Amino acid sequence: MQNNNHESVVQTFLDLVQIDSPTGEEEHVANYIKKYLTQLDIPNHVDSVGNVIARLEGNEDFDTHLLASHMDTVEPGRGVKPIVGDDGWIRSDGTTILGADNKAGVAILLQTLSEVHTEPKNSRIPLDIVFTVSEESENIGALNLDYGQIKATQGYSFDTAGPLGGMTIASPAYTRFTADILGKSAHASRPEEGKNILPALIDLLAQIRVGKVDSDTLVNIGTGKFGSTTNSVPGMASIVGEIRSMDEKNIHAVLANLDHLTQEIIAKHAVEVKLNSVRENGALNINRNDSFVAATLGIVSELIPGAHIKDSGGCSDANIFIEHGIPVINIGDGSLHPHALTETIHRDSLTKMVRVVRKLVTRNNY
Repeated sequence: MQNNNHESVVQTFLDLVQIDSPTGEEEHVANYIKKYLTQLDIPNHVDSVGNVIARLEGNEDFDTHLLASHMDTVEPGRGVKPIVGDDGWIRSDGTTILGADNKAGVAILLQTLSEVHTEPKNSRIPLDIVFTVSEESENIGALNLDYGQIKATQGYSFDTAGPLGGMTIASPAYTRFTADILGKSAHASRPEEGKNILPALIDLLAQIRVGKVDSDTLVNIGTGKFGSTTNSVPGMASIVGEIRSMDEKNIHAVLANLDHLTQEIIAKHAVEVKLNSVRENGALNINRNDSFVAATLGIVSELIPGAHIKDSGGCSDANIFIEHGIPVINIGDGSLHPHALTETIHRDSLTKMVRVVRKLVTRNNY
C-alpha cells in the first residue's frame, strides 16, 4: 500500500465515502479500516462502542502522540457517488453530502500509516491511532474510549473544514436542553375541555434570549414541535436547543435562567413544564503559548504558508480528549461546506495533508 507520492490517498478517500456510515452505523467503515491496518501489520481492535484503536510503536525517547478522526457522517449520507472533476475538486452528485467530514481525515491517516510503518522505528514518534464513532451526535466514541489503553500525552485530529493551515486550539463547551410543555388535548370544537399550551409556548419562546447572549456564549433553539392534528387543541409542545460557551459557568447561568423562566410559565399558565439538559462536552482551550502549539505551527508552516492557530465555534472529539488530559490540536483538512450537498475537497488537499502528517510524526521535527 505504500506510495511515496501520496496519490493513493485519493482512491482511499473515494472508497471510504462510498461506504454508508451515518452516525450509529459505522461498522462497515470500521471493517475497512481494520482490514487496511491488518494488511500493514499494525495491531488494531474494535472496542465495546465501535471505535477502531491502533498502536504504532516508535522512538521511545519521545512522548506518544494521538492521531484521531471520526468515522460517522451526517445525513443525507447514504449512497454517496463521488465525482472527481477535471479541476481536481471532488464532489458528490448533489443528492448527498460528500462525507469529507471526516473521511478525509480517515483517508489521510491511513495513507500516512501506510508510508511510515515500514520505516525504521526510531524515525517516528510512538502513535496511538483512534477512529471514533458518533462524533456527529453526542461524541459517544470519544466519551466511552478506554483511556487506560491510551498512552498519548498530546495529539492531532483532522476534523476542521476550511482552507489548509487552520489549526483549532479552542472551541466551546456545549450543552443541549429540552423543554416540554404539558397541557391537555381536546377536540377543537370543545376547547374548554382542554388546556391549550400555545400561550405558554409563545410566552416561553418570547423570553428566551437566542443568538449571542454575551461575549462568548451562544443560545440556539433548533427544533420544536407542538400538537398532532389540525382539529385538536394542542396539549403538548417540545423545544430543543443548545448552549455554547468558552466559559462553562456561563452555560450554568443560562440554564438557571431557563429554569426561572419555566417556573414563571408554570405559575402564569397553569401548565407543566419539564426542563432537561445534557452536557455534551467541556471547552477545548490549549494555551497559545504552549510549546506543543508552537512546534506544531512551525512544522505545518514549512509545508503550508500562512498556517495559523484559531478558535472555533464548533465542537469535536478534541473537546473530549482534553478532558482526559490529552490536548489535541484540530488541524484543517482543506474540505469545504461540511454537512451540505455542496461539500467538496480538492485532491491536492488530501495529498498535501499526508505530507503534513508525515512531517508531524517524524522524530527529526522535535
